[in-house]
Amino acid sequence: MSSAMLIDAVLLCGVHLGLTLYEAGTVSHRNIQSVFLRSLICSACVIIMWYLIGYGFAFGSGNSFVGNSDFAVTAKNEFSWWQIVVEGLKYSRVSYHGPYYKDKIYACVVLLISVLVYPLPSHWMKSSGGFLQLMHPMLHLQDGRATEGIGCIDSGGASQVHLIAGVMGVIGAIMIGPRMGRFTPDGTCSPKFLSINNPSLVYSGLSLAILSWLGFLSGAYSNSSTSSGRAFESSLIALSSGTLVGIFLSVYYLRCHSVGTVLKCAFAGLVSISASAPIIEPYFAIVVGVIGAGLCFAGSRLLLRLHIDDALDVSSVHGLSGMWGTLVPGLFSSEHYVRDLRSVNEFSGGGVLLGNGGSLLAAQTLALLLPLVPLV
Repeated sequence: MSSAMLIDAVLLCGVHLGLTLYEAGTVSHRNIQSVFLRSLICSACVIIMWYLIGYGFAFGSGNSFVGNSDFAVTAKNEFSWWQIVVEGLKYSRVSYHGPYYKDKIYACVVLLISVLVYPLPSHWMKSSGGFLQLMHPMLHLQDGRATEGIGCIDSGGASQVHLIAGVMGVIGAIMIGPRMGRFTPDGTCSPKFLSINNPSLVYSGLSLAILSWLGFLSGAYSNSSTSSGRAFESSLIALSSGTLVGIFLSVYYLRCHSVGTVLKCAFAGLVSISASAPIIEPYFAIVVGVIGAGLCFAGSRLLLRLHIDDALDVSSVHGLSGMWGTLVPGLFSSEHYVRDLRSVNEFSGGGVLLGNGGSLLAAQTLALLLPLVPLV
């Protein structure tokens, strides 16, 4: 395994650890150890399940919808093991990062994600045979004939990781119901309820996750030095934009200094840029981060009005921001940056707001909707 791949995998472990600390900071003190233990069990189990089953469904040869080979695969090259480690850690984070406190429900969620919810969208988007992958002609017709084109772009996992996590989070919150004392009998938020029981764990966890994810986004495009550098620049700008939005909303709307709100908006900015970091001009990252953070904050407030207690704001930070981030390549991507990222010499397309056709936006829209199919 190359040093760049190794560093990338270690950084993703940092994201996983950071979100574990964040979750531990939102539960009561008597449940902190169970959160840590559940995280360790989940990480180990889902990596094994990804190795035995998930990798074959996601990256094995088969048809354009599912792979049917390479189960319990012996590493063919260093990249296959990098995929096993990194992708396994990605969906282990989705598995535990949500309000699933009942053991039976949690076990079902882990099993469902391990064998179906995550591997299938990964095959559609990342496998060479996936129907939304690069060079697939389905969405690119010219004069009645298929031409080479670009499929969906989502190396950072805005759709098949973050969006799925957000949807699973809100489903779990609705199924389990609000925590005891979260809302008063008349339906308003209880002023005495502490949504953060250990601020030190929450702040250190979110900060670690943000910094690790920033590094991971850059390393995900390490095949091209220019793409990697541009990904880091755009990600840093989106992160800063989301942070400023969080500070503004915290001070002028909430009328308090809520560091939790600021960090969530910052993370939402990173999630929003996940799919498009190396293929948009850096100044567009400001718009992407601002809108992502705004959607995160608005979604969190809306859930409270609907009496849905998403303890970790998964549906807002990951779901809404991931939804927006999935569409960003179809809106703002530059044609020459896509060619540089994908090593495609002849490609006509890009963001629709830059005067290009809508084929890439159509692919991104499918990438937004199709990962939800296994949840239906």
